Amino acid sequence: MRLAETTGTSVVGIDLLEEGIVTATRLAKERGLEDRARFERVDAGARLPFDDQSFDAVISIDVMCHLHNRAEILHEWHRITSRGARVLFTDPTIVTGLVTDAEIAARSAVGIYVFSAQSANEDPLSQAGFELVRREDLTENMASMAGRRHGAREQFHDELVADEGDATFEGVQHFLSACRLLARERRLSGYAYLARA
Repeated sequence: MRLAETTGTSVVGIDLLEEGIVTATRLAKERGLEDRARFERVDAGARLPFDDQSFDAVISIDVMCHLHNRAEILHEWHRITSRGARVLFTDPTIVTGLVTDAEIAARSAVGIYVFSAQSANEDPLSQAGFELVRREDLTENMASMAGRRHGAREQFHDELVADEGDATFEGVQHFLSACRLLARERRLSGYAYLARA
């Protein structure tokens, strides 16, 4: 919605969860963006229900790390983007140091994660037909965000425990601590990739 608001472009947002689609659609209507921002329930890891060369850009923030079939996804992005289109995605689970099994378990305790090497993004981009324009290291920001989120949750401890329960609250805090430590020590890194079709 921010892209639609700030650039005037039309956007299509996808999410696997119906709840996300309902919420986004409601917010778009409240902001007067329903003519430029639409949302569809789509599995981002499967064939996308869009025509060839129907988009000028694809943006994916911290989703690639949840999908195991990266090469297929990038080929699909290439199919739906026009020549010269840009794609931008982030990956916060790139192994850049020694990580124990216990640390991997803590870092993947909230959701499904696929950990990779940096080449697992760059090689498939090239093989899908994209030219890498820029790679940016987001690891410091990732450590900072995890630490700030952990601290903010601590400030609302009682309210969150009442809503989530003790086990979930502690589990998320443990997850955020692992995110911060591994990023701060640069053993798990995050990168943004900008490429051109």
